[in-house]
Amino acid sequence: MDVVKSGPADTAGMKKNDIVIAYRGKEIVDTSTLRNDVAETPIGTEAKITILHNEKKEELTVKIGSLDASTKILAAQSRIIWEWR
Repeated sequence: MDVVKSGPADTAGMKKNDIVIAYRGKEIVDTSTLRNDVAETPIGTEAKITILHNEKKEELTVKIGSLDASTKILAAQSRIIWEWR
């Protein structure tokens, strides 16, 4: 999994290539399930997630953000990369 710098996952402590195996106590079997479960969670909610990080289970708490805010973060990061080139 990629993690957006300064996004909710990054703030919670997730790292690139971490795998979410449970969200709010529910097993995650595919990315669609995770995406849909997160989309149904109100913005601002703190949700417990279980991840595999370097083959070890870890519990994190992530604060659900808005898609709009994440899009702005990604856009700003892309602009910085393009301006640097």
